[in-house]
Amino acid sequence: MKNAICSYLPHLSRTVVTLAIPRMTPGWAQLRAAQPDAIYLINYADGLTQLNGVDPHRVCVETHDLLFRSYGLDRGEPMWAAPVTRKLRKELSLLDACALVVAIANDERVLLECCCVAPRYATRRRT
Repeated sequence: MKNAICSYLPHLSRTVVTLAIPRMTPGWAQLRAAQPDAIYLINYADGLTQLNGVDPHRVCVETHDLLFRSYGLDRGEPMWAAPVTRKLRKELSLLDACALVVAIANDERVLLECCCVAPRYATRRRT
C-alpha cells in the first residue's frame, strides 16, 4: 500500500514513510524508543516503505543502483514506459524525503542532483 501511494502521489512520500501500525513490529518500536536520536542507514529507497514507520529526517539511504532503471532493464521496457516511470516517481520521491542519500556511482549522483529538491547527496569521488 505504501509503495502504491508513493508511486501515484509522490508528494505524500515523506508522510507515508512515517506511518506505523501500533504493535505490529514490537522489536522495531523498542529500538526506536531506546535510541530516539539514532540515524538509520537503509539500503535502497524501498527499505523506507518496508519499515513500520520511520522519521525520514533520521534516515540515510545508501543507493548503489537506481531501482527504476533495473526494473525497466529486467522487463525490456524503455525508461519512459508507464510502469518504469511510476517506479522512478516513487524512488525519487522517497530519496528526496530522507535526510541524506549516499550514491556510489557518479551518474546516480548527477541524476539525483537534477531530480531531487535539495542537494543532500554524497558520492565517492575518484582520485
